[in-house]
Amino acid sequence: MLETPRLRLRSWRMSDAAAYARACNTPLVMLWLGGVQSRRSVKREVGYFAMMEARDGFTFWVIERRADNKLLGFCGLLRITERDCPFSGLVEIGWRVSASQWRKGYAFEAANRVARYGFDELGLAMIVSRVASGNVASRALMKKLGMKRRRDLDYLPKHENAPLLIYSLDSSGAWLSGARFPQS
Repeated sequence: MLETPRLRLRSWRMSDAAAYARACNTPLVMLWLGGVQSRRSVKREVGYFAMMEARDGFTFWVIERRADNKLLGFCGLLRITERDCPFSGLVEIGWRVSASQWRKGYAFEAANRVARYGFDELGLAMIVSRVASGNVASRALMKKLGMKRRRDLDYLPKHENAPLLIYSLDSSGAWLSGARFPQS
């Protein structure tokens, strides 16, 4: 669906669940995301992403490396639907990449392309992102993308111990068109 110099962002297939679990359902990747999930939960998540794409036309898509078609994780957009979220209805950008692929620029490359798609193709005025305060790597990526901290939107979801920090980016982000990506 979407491409960058090194990556392809595509729709989910149910056959992706096992590769996705191997890549991302690990203690390191899931540290700030509630911990490692059951196989059933991973399959349910993949089904949810496919269902959201069918409903909205976008989702957290599979990140696949173009050179070898390896599934690296996901990146995309989702409409926030949680009732306890004070800004339910807005569109969130999110990513998850295999720990073995960290620090190679894949999350930035994918998120930059997804943000451009959200603004240029979907006509979104603003994109938000939610993060645990301790997730320093994701917070750094949000800043690199040009996202601004929105303390006024931080909130405590049900069944959580700490508030989620909120970042946003609006469609005026001129940084989107000039991003340079690492070469493979």
